[in-house]
Formats: sequence, structure tokens, C-alpha cells
Amino acid sequence: MQHLRTFPILFAGIFSLIAGCADDTTSGPPTMTDMGCTNCGDMPEDLTDDAPVVIPEVCGDGRLADDEECDDGNAESDDGCSSICEIEPGWVCDTAGEGCTASLCGDGVVAGDEACDDGNTEDGDGCSSNCETIEPNFICPTPGDACQSTVVCGDRRVGPGESCDDGNVEDGDGCSATCQLEAGWACSIPGAACRAAQCGDGILAGLEQCDDGDLDDSDGCSSTCTVEDGWACPANMSCFQTVCGDGNTEGSEQCDDGNNRPFDGCSADCKNEPSCSGGACVSICGDGVILPGPNQEPCDDGNTRDGDGCSANCTVEPGWTCTIEPQPLPTEFTLPLVIRDFKGIQWYDDNTTEYGHIDFNDPDDGNGSISFGIVNPQLGPDGRPDLAYAAANPADGTGLPKFSARFDEWYDSSSPWNVEVLRFLTLSRAANQDTFAYDSTAQGFPPYSTSGFFPIDDDGWVGQGSEALRASDANVNDGANHNFNFTTETRFFFEYEGDEVLSFSGDDDLWVFIDGRLCLDVGGIHPEIGAVMNLADPSQEPNATQRAIVESCRAHLDSLITQDNPTPLVEMVIFHAERHTTASNFEIELTGFVRKSSSCVETCGDGVVTISEVCDDGVNDGSYNGCSEDCLNFGDYCGDGTVNGPEACDNGGTNDGTYGGCNPDCSLAGFCGDGVVQPLDEACDDGVNDGSYGGCSEDCQTRSDFCGDGIVNGPEACDDGVAANLGEYDGCNPDCTRAPFCGDGIKQGDEECDDGNNSDIDGCTRTCIAPLL
Repeated sequence: MQHLRTFPILFAGIFSLIAGCADDTTSGPPTMTDMGCTNCGDMPEDLTDDAPVVIPEVCGDGRLADDEECDDGNAESDDGCSSICEIEPGWVCDTAGEGCTASLCGDGVVAGDEACDDGNTEDGDGCSSNCETIEPNFICPTPGDACQSTVVCGDRRVGPGESCDDGNVEDGDGCSATCQLEAGWACSIPGAACRAAQCGDGILAGLEQCDDGDLDDSDGCSSTCTVEDGWACPANMSCFQTVCGDGNTEGSEQCDDGNNRPFDGCSADCKNEPSCSGGACVSICGDGVILPGPNQEPCDDGNTRDGDGCSANCTVEPGWTCTIEPQPLPTEFTLPLVIRDFKGIQWYDDNTTEYGHIDFNDPDDGNGSISFGIVNPQLGPDGRPDLAYAAANPADGTGLPKFSARFDEWYDSSSPWNVEVLRFLTLSRAANQDTFAYDSTAQGFPPYSTSGFFPIDDDGWVGQGSEALRASDANVNDGANHNFNFTTETRFFFEYEGDEVLSFSGDDDLWVFIDGRLCLDVGGIHPEIGAVMNLADPSQEPNATQRAIVESCRAHLDSLITQDNPTPLVEMVIFHAERHTTASNFEIELTGFVRKSSSCVETCGDGVVTISEVCDDGVNDGSYNGCSEDCLNFGDYCGDGTVNGPEACDNGGTNDGTYGGCNPDCSLAGFCGDGVVQPLDEACDDGVNDGSYGGCSEDCQTRSDFCGDGIVNGPEACDDGVAANLGEYDGCNPDCTRAPFCGDGIKQGDEECDDGNNSDIDGCTRTCIAPLL
């Protein structure tokens, strides 16, 4: 806007000089000379005696006009006095022509020399208490709003004051909620999950199940910080050995039902077992068995631990995929045995002992071959074999069981005629095969013998001192004294596929049942005899009777196969009896009896970061701010210290928005040359900064020559400084052009005349005084 400022000029006595002045003004402006008025034309009515000469006034000229609130000598906003000369909020403009100042620190308005104003006068929140300094690691983009920390815990970038940043704000995972490293952890890759710093440091961290402060094995916590079988290692406590069978489930135990018996749902080593005693098999989480049907477990990896993909309650953990498949074959396969020790009876010699069982220690050798059909072809309701027929005469010399009731005692631990002993039978894997075998002739039953099947020499009735050992046949076994007269029972589960093979060779009774059906019959007292249950090809069995049994077994198992259950889970039970005090041999070979369980792997690409993954964004193409294909490395991202992608800068952990640096989003912070004056760091910044007239120096610290610096330079006609460039007579205008002056050819102010020259003899003196005529 323009204002008019008036300067009175007295024209007394002058009008006599301009009387009769011509009306023609076409040749230029009116001029008073000593010859009269030149080019006066029709003079305005207000240009009369004592009439004011009107000079236009502009906002920004440093002079306060009536309708201006302020005038700081420029027409720019955001410096306290706006481009229309109104005082801006938060500023005080006391003196025209001078810069405005901040009205008050803490009013929420950045003004004057304030670098920030967050609406308070407190330190430590990003803006200092005097508003003069933005505190380190803060930016204050919006006056009146709280400043923002450039260090954000959880942003995957380790900034000042942080010792780690794993991409979250949770405690207990190695990097605390305030991004401080927790004891016992190592967080080497920003944004990735932390790991245990070191096994053996005594601090439980990462995937460690325990950490007892050393790297020794056999003390409960292994050299790899896993809990060893038979131990418990509670947090912040020493490891201790557990007692399977004490009724307390602890440590590596999956269960503890208060006994050491297998086949009751909790095994002899306190692991969960499936049960098929009621007909259809029933599985429990942790037994490694997955049964099809509406209640099928999502997974079962044979343990009840979290963190391995299949949780403690047999659900698939986030970020994992679990499939049902055969597990890697171990070097050994262990079968739990329930052995029942009996006292024998010399039937013909009437040499009885207390509790001597009529079917054991029978001196009769039987008929020297298999006695088929001793047991029913199906197990009884109690899951044990029932006697199909007994000896017609207890003294008939056939070696057959004598009575049905006495036969039931063979596999009944509640009978007073036997003592239950628990053992394990270890089968060794043949090289590069899925065959596992045990041969008592070659292996014995450690630690009792090196030849023959004698698993309870110092146990049972012998261990109680109520039965004597008896010598074995040196031609068959080692000739030493051993504990004869016992039965053996073992059970295990497998998924029937039709290619399983069981081979047996031994003396005395052996029956194999699968899914409650008789599949191999080697009954009776006999010397070592072999038989084969080849479910893939029953014709491999040379004995016709045995072959028919195997064929019938296979037909039954095939009937269990359905579209939804192509490999039905079945239970195989082996019942054995050593009834004759001559020799004891047991050789068994299992092929194809591989039980499937869940195999869980971390799923790279599902968008869930698991413990061994560094990242997983669900795309995993290694693109900017993304994750690599193998989930082990980040792609380029803001904060990695390398300028890439859309970044203008990247200083790594120091992207804190400080002057000349980089913002947290990898855009450039304020810098010399951005065209924005940074009050705390720059005196000027025109974006060119080449030192040219009216501009700024290269380092933004010094203004170049400009109108108002008090020095005439560049295109200036004058320069008295900002405060003095007021356009007053014989002075300098705000734009550094000359204000009215004597000699400019225009009569104004106190001038009597002005003919534009310095001659004193042409009617107007050089001092603009008209001589008297």
C-alpha cells in the first residue's frame, strides 16, 4: 500500500514569477526558471500558495505511517513485521526501521532470536528454557508443539543414547523398552532379534534352555545350554536331577504319573505315550503322534517345549510351518520292556518253591518246533493275549501252558506269582538302512552277559534272594548261571504303510500283535527258531501256517486305510516268554517301522520374524527398506549409513536433523544453500550464495553489498543505511535512489526554484534560490 507524506513549501512572493505561465505541458514537466514558468500547463488546484508537495510512502521504508502497526525496513513476513506492516503474533516491534524481537519465550511462537518455542520454559524436552537452543537429538518443526526426539527406540536404528534397537519396545528380549542392552545378550544387527551373548555366562538368554555358568556336560545343563534328560534347571536356580516316577513333572519330563511303567500313557522315562488299549488309538500332545480326525493336533514334535515351531500345547507357532513326515533315523532305537520274573517249578520232580509257577522251569523241551494256536488271534479286552488251548494233561510233555487262569498271570503285574522289572532294549541301526536289529548272541544284554538274553540276572526274585540262578547251556550260551523264567512285553506305535518287516529268532514263546490282531506266532517251548512277518510280501515266510497268519494280518491292516487316513497309526505289541532253564536267545530285526511326527521349520516370507531370522517383511525381495530373500539381512534402509533409494543423505546413527546433517527420514536437514535462513547458524541464505549484490556469501555467514548497508555500491545512487534511507529531502530513498534535492530540476520543499543546473546566472541559483528581479 502507499501512504502520502506532506512537506509544506511556502510559495509567498513566487507567484509573481509564474503569473501568466503557459498552459502547454507537452514538452515536459513544469519548471520554474528566472524567465518564468516553463511547461506549467494547467497547474492543479491544490498547487497553490502554501500547498503541500505530496511524496508517496511504502510499507517497508522504515518509517511508521499512521495506518501501519510496524515498519522494520523491509516488506517480508515472518520477521515480526509482516509484508503489510502488521505486527505478527509473538513479536514486539518497538522502533520503526529496526528489527522486531520476540515478545516472550514459552508463548509457543518462534520469534526474534528464538530457535524454538514449544510453549514452555523447561529444559530437556528439546527446546531450551530460554528458547535459544534446540537441544541435541531433537527437532522442533512446529512452534507451540512438543519437540520431537530424533532418537526413536524401536525404529531399528541405534541412535545417540541407545545401545541397541531391535525394532520393538519390549523388555526381556535382549534390548529393553528404552533400547538399552540387557545383561547376557548380544544385539549385533540393528533391527534384528538379539541373541544370547555366550553360553556359559550364567545368564539365561535367547534360545538357551539353561545356563549354569559353565560349559560342562552331564551336570544338567549341557555345553550348548540345553537341559539334559533327567534334569531340571529352573530359572535362577541350580540344576537338579529329576526323579521319573515321583509324581512331579519337572525338567525334561513331559509327564510323571508316579510310576516307571510304560504303556500307561506316561512312559518309563516320563514321556507322553499314545494309548490304543480301548480300541481306537488316543494321542496326547508331546507323544509325537498325530491322529487324523476332527480333533487332530496341528502339530506334535514329540516334546512339550515352546520356541521350536510346535508349541507346548501342540499348536503351530507364528512364523513356522510344521509338516508331518518321517524323522531323521537315529543310530539306535530303544524299546521299553516290562519284564515279569517268575519262580520256576520242577513239575515232574515235584521240586516246588513258594510261588513257583506251573508253566515255568518245566523240564520238558516241548515238541522241538513252533506250537501254533496257543493264543487267540485277537488280544483280549485287557490288551493281553488269551489262551486258546491248554495241555490236555499237565504232564503230557508238550510244554504247553497248563491252565487258562495261570496263563493270564504271564503278563499281569498284579499277580503275586511274578515280580515286575523295567528295562530297555536297544536296537542298532544298520548302515544306510531303515533296519534296526538286536541279537542277544552277539550283544548279550549289557551289563549282565555277553551271550544270550538274560536281562534280569540280579533282579526280580533273584534280587530278592528267594530264587537261585541256574546254569545255562554252554553249547548255546556262556554256561554261566543266570536268572531264567520270565516274560517280556513291549509296545510301540507306527504308521502302517504296508512295507514293514519284522524278523525274529529265539527260543520259547513269542507272539506279535498289530492293532490287536495276531501277526506272528512263534509259540511253545522250542529251541531257537526263526520266523518272518513281511507285510510287504507275506510269501517270504516259508512256513505255510505262519504265512497265512501274516496274510490275514496284512488284510486287516489294509482295511484300516481310508482316503483321509492313508497311513493309519497302529500299535504293535510283542509278547515273549523264557520258560525253560537251558538257553535263552532273542534276535529281532525291524525294517520300515518309522513313526512320523511334526517337523517344523521357520517360514521365511510369511511376515513374521522368528528367532533365527533377522527380518521378514512378507515380500523379501531385498528392496529398499525391505528384507532379503533368505530373511537374514536387511535391504538398504534409512539409517544404514549409505545413501540409497530415495534418500538425500544417510549418516547412520546420527540422522538427528542437526544443521548441515541429515533428518531422521534421510532428507537433508537445514543447510547453507537451501534458501532458508537458519537463525542459529546463518546470517543469510538466498539459495544462490555467490556473494553478488543483494545476495549472500558462500558460507551463509555474511550478507553481500545491499541497499541499506550504508555503503554506496552496485546500482545504488546513495546509501545512508537502513535507518537513514527515509526519502527525506537531500537524503536517500529506501531503494537507494536519491531523494529530492536541489538541482534535480524539480522545485520542491523549501526551494524557490530548481532549474536542474549549478548556474547562478540563469534565474535560479545553485542553492535553488530565485534572485530578486
